[in-house]
Amino acid sequence: MTPDPKNETQAIELAWSSFVALIDAGHEEAARNELRDMLPHLHYAPALPCTARVFIHSLALLANNAPAAFEAMRARVLDELSLVPPDEAALLSAMLARDDGSGHERAIRLLVAEADLDLLKAVTGSVPSRSIALLRAIDHEGFLLALGREGRSAACFTAAVALTAIDVAPAKALRRSAAMLPADRHGTEVRGLVAARITRLSMLAAPSIRPSRLKVALCIAGQLRGWRAALTTWQPLFQDGHQVSVFLHGWRHLGRPTPRWPQFDLSFAQAFRAALDHGTGLAGEGLLARDYPAIHAWFAADERVPEEALRDAYRTRHVVLEDDRAPPFSAMSPAAKMYDKVERCFDLAASTGEAFDVLVRLRPDKALQSSPLFNWRAVQGLSQRHQAVLADHAPRMHMLGDLIMGDQFACGVPEVMEPYLRTASITHAANQAERPGMPHGFYVHRNFAYACLTAGVRVMDTPDLAFGPLHQAPQIPPTLLLTLLRQDMAARPANEFDAALLLAAEQDAR
Repeated sequence: MTPDPKNETQAIELAWSSFVALIDAGHEEAARNELRDMLPHLHYAPALPCTARVFIHSLALLANNAPAAFEAMRARVLDELSLVPPDEAALLSAMLARDDGSGHERAIRLLVAEADLDLLKAVTGSVPSRSIALLRAIDHEGFLLALGREGRSAACFTAAVALTAIDVAPAKALRRSAAMLPADRHGTEVRGLVAARITRLSMLAAPSIRPSRLKVALCIAGQLRGWRAALTTWQPLFQDGHQVSVFLHGWRHLGRPTPRWPQFDLSFAQAFRAALDHGTGLAGEGLLARDYPAIHAWFAADERVPEEALRDAYRTRHVVLEDDRAPPFSAMSPAAKMYDKVERCFDLAASTGEAFDVLVRLRPDKALQSSPLFNWRAVQGLSQRHQAVLADHAPRMHMLGDLIMGDQFACGVPEVMEPYLRTASITHAANQAERPGMPHGFYVHRNFAYACLTAGVRVMDTPDLAFGPLHQAPQIPPTLLLTLLRQDMAARPANEFDAALLLAAEQDAR
């Protein structure tokens, strides 16, 4: 009987969980035995759920979330690598190799963990473990030609090039590699990407003028939700005495979410939330809208943001608010509205006629952490030197097969920021002309990544700037909630949840 890939995958997931639990409990010998039982069963099957992918992806998550634990895990797995089938051992070796200082560690690990394992096999070939020589070849002919021969899907193919060829590399080597690619659609797309990157690299020869006090345009675009709390964390953007001009293009309503289980914590204080959780579990998702219309209506009406309060808080006269419930915005997806707002905030800054040294895009509800080393001078130099946008997250390949990047913050010199800020127009033009290279429609994270890629703009992590969470809109005030609850209860016969919710609301109000 042929083994069921789904069952095999689940077995490896359980074995991994058991292995980690044994390590956490300090049972080293039992953990070693669990690992030895697991490794011989790893296998790789393209386009199918496979145990090797599950195991490697688990290691990748560990590397991102717990680097110290990953270092310890690396040694354990490498010690037992002889138990793994040869092809899978080569993939694991690439995944677990130590950083050799060449700068390719992140790209290779992302390809292994989140893109296509077959693609990595094309890169590594029959080499049992990665070497410095192989790593250095990846930027040039070997990697691009391997991609061309493999004929990956457009998304995987493009993302792989984005993680390698879009990096700063000798233009001559890139041009030679591109000329050798096949004449099919994939080859044509990559030649276009390489040509765009070469054009960008040629800008490095242009002289840069660096005034002592930089002019920075801070373009704030999007839903205002937790804007007050987020603004209190933005001190890193205003340090070092540079001239930071603020431009805000937002929506008239705060963007308070309608209460939905299991996210009642966004809307209600603790006691009422717990009682409502219980009631929703017994009565179903529609409990609030059905039995408590006054409370539901308060959330549906949402809060209008006073424009004058925004002007005062941000210390700017450049504020534009629009109603996203009215046409044409009401017919647009949330992602389409995000890209549209970003571009129109950029237009607002451009309409002043000022020549800015650095352009910045930031969500109103995005918090920052204390970042004393961050400075706009370093941003300008890094962005200009590498012809790069600096974002909250550099590009990576999503496990479902597409290139993505952070879409909450970005900054850089104007010539590289323009493709990012013009993503809405670039997407519309590409879709109308049916040109490859841009997503059809708008998607979070994706359109920004492809707009930069097709323009030859590299995307990098922003150095020395630490990001915090997205702040939510304030919860409904407990005293107001109590008033609305009593109003709802007075309008109909009591039901079995009223007493519990009333008691909880009174507790929160006290």
